[in-house]
Amino acid sequence: MTIAHKTLLGRHTGRQAKNTLLARPEARLCYRDALSGRIEGITPPPPPLQTIKISSIIMAVKFNLVQRGNPGKPSEPKKWYATAKADGEVTFKSLSREVAGISTTVSDTDVLAVLNDLTKLLVRHLSEGRIVRFGDFGAFQVSLSSKGAEEEEKFNTSLIKDAKITFRPGEDLRNMLSTVKFEKYGK
Repeated sequence: MTIAHKTLLGRHTGRQAKNTLLARPEARLCYRDALSGRIEGITPPPPPLQTIKISSIIMAVKFNLVQRGNPGKPSEPKKWYATAKADGEVTFKSLSREVAGISTTVSDTDVLAVLNDLTKLLVRHLSEGRIVRFGDFGAFQVSLSSKGAEEEEKFNTSLIKDAKITFRPGEDLRNMLSTVKFEKYGK
């Protein structure tokens, strides 16, 4: 370390040293030395995170077999059908940590705060009857089912029996379905 480095840094370390170095035009080249750890008292930054191309990872979706009959034709023999079996879950917090891990500019707390606010906005817009589009991710919308009325004038809201939130996936998610592998769930 040169005398110029010691003079510029003085007794500052960490963020103070960075600000000291960046504040002086003659010291900007020295900041590279600080980042590489060649200046005492400054910890070099961690190595850049590796990004994973999600579409290249092919995991198997687990399934169970369930025997079902045809309710319209109870005399027919029952058949076996596959049903998807969840293999764990990802929490909101762990998802925010993953997003923060991919980005070098935001923390998991920042991501969690944004996702919480996004959830509040999703609830508000859906409750106002809007379709909420998340770009390439997909779209959320409220759907209804109801009993029928003989005439339009006789219909009232008490005939609405169920409200659901439907999700229509974007192109990347739909494409994932065409490449997914399946594996029988072992108990």
